[in-house]
Amino acid sequence: MLTRGTINQVVAGSGGKPGKLILIGGLSAHHAWGGDTVIERIAQATDRGRWLLGDLWRTPEQFLDKTCRHLQGVTVLSHLETLPDWVPEQLHQAKDVWATEDRVPMIYEALTSGARGGLLPVPQIKAGFRAGRRAGGGRPLTYPQHRRELK
Repeated sequence: MLTRGTINQVVAGSGGKPGKLILIGGLSAHHAWGGDTVIERIAQATDRGRWLLGDLWRTPEQFLDKTCRHLQGVTVLSHLETLPDWVPEQLHQAKDVWATEDRVPMIYEALTSGARGGLLPVPQIKAGFRAGRRAGGGRPLTYPQHRRELK
């Protein structure tokens, strides 16, 4: 089997999908967690309409509380409140998807969905995804039909 990226359970949806989804990672060996910075970037990406935000077990607990207080139009669901197939189902229904750049499988799930959107940068501890891109190893941090790249 030949593939690009990680194998995942996501099935690309069809046109006319209404959903808007934000996928949040968390602490890792390569990324620091700047909660306020991530919230600012989410605010830039979600300036219109209702959005659904899902997290991972790596997401700091206080981040969800702070997100609920600071972002209007964003419904926050903890991974503790969802079933295992929740992310693939939401991605199948999503027209727009934003994901933090700290989890490669999450990025490829978002890409597989066929939705438009992009990556939300998070502070790096070690050179990783962005360094590879600067060296010619990747494309800009946006999905097809993306409106703008966040800095």
